[in-house]
Amino acid sequence: MKKEEMTNDTISVIQLTTQTQQFYHQAFMYIKQDNYHQAQYCLDNGNKLLLKAHQIHAKLLDQECELDLLLVHAEDMLMSLQLYKSMMKEFIDLYKSFPTLRGNKQSL
Repeated sequence: MKKEEMTNDTISVIQLTTQTQQFYHQAFMYIKQDNYHQAQYCLDNGNKLLLKAHQIHAKLLDQECELDLLLVHAEDMLMSLQLYKSMMKEFIDLYKSFPTLRGNKQSL
């Protein structure tokens, strides 16, 4: 793999993870508004982008290439986003289970 192709693929991973995070963040905003349909739509779109990022990342790791700082940064973003995704799933469950988390002051 040429250095330029590796750099372009690495930048693609970074861009995809940034876009995915934006979708996940928007999903959280929808969850707080009780709009679970839109939240799921954002999560689904984010998941598609995350899969693309993982596919490019796997291609990069499959090649015999020298490790560079940009690739390390892309990997860090990718792994951080995996944690963010897991947290989003937990928040969805919490908001659905406990209405008082949405600011509803009704007693239990």
